[in-house]
Amino acid sequence: MRGRRDRWVVATKYSGQKAGMRATLEEQLTRLGTTHVDLYQIHWVPKADDAVLYDELAALRRAGLTRFVGVSGSTAGDIDHVLARGGIDCVQLPFNLLAPEPLSAALPRLRAAGVAVIARSILREGFLTGKFDGNTRFDPRQDVRGGLDARQLAERHAGVARLRFLTAHAGSLAEAAIRYALSFEGISTAIIGTKTRAQALENFGAALAGPLSAEALAAIASAQRDS
Repeated sequence: MRGRRDRWVVATKYSGQKAGMRATLEEQLTRLGTTHVDLYQIHWVPKADDAVLYDELAALRRAGLTRFVGVSGSTAGDIDHVLARGGIDCVQLPFNLLAPEPLSAALPRLRAAGVAVIARSILREGFLTGKFDGNTRFDPRQDVRGGLDARQLAERHAGVARLRFLTAHAGSLAEAAIRYALSFEGISTAIIGTKTRAQALENFGAALAGPLSAEALAAIASAQRDS
């Protein structure tokens, strides 16, 4: 980034490292070769005993080490907590074609409060790439998907089957899933996992294709209601 820092938006997280939040960020800044990050997040939503972490976040912003602060949550209760507390610029939440809640229902409240959203899990652990079927097996010792039971796997596959019509609206199911996450006002960006250069070009290219059409979004909503 040296010599072109203004071309980058840098976001990272504090995940409870023993060194503490400020020391962890200062180490990250040294490795990145920059004086500040644009968004610093806590890897969960602090409550009760660890609520002091919000004060540490605010102190980092006052010190100019981060421009904005955020947290990473999962539940409707996490969203309620962030909105009730205030002082948070951004929240990271799961959001995808198979599991649009709790974010979908909360988007109007988050927009009204001026809280930005980063969508994660937009490919639902790879199921929305369309590359898995009922014959796919996952190793529970090495793969988080291996922890899904037979019923959960069947529900994932059935949900994907109901959405295959989206290939008429996008080049692939994966492209539709990526574009879906970026089709809603209030979602600032989405985390897209990649393992290879070719996959990165494909996935980021899908993001650049823009939001899905109103027709496609209406069909998706109908399929989600029927699930």
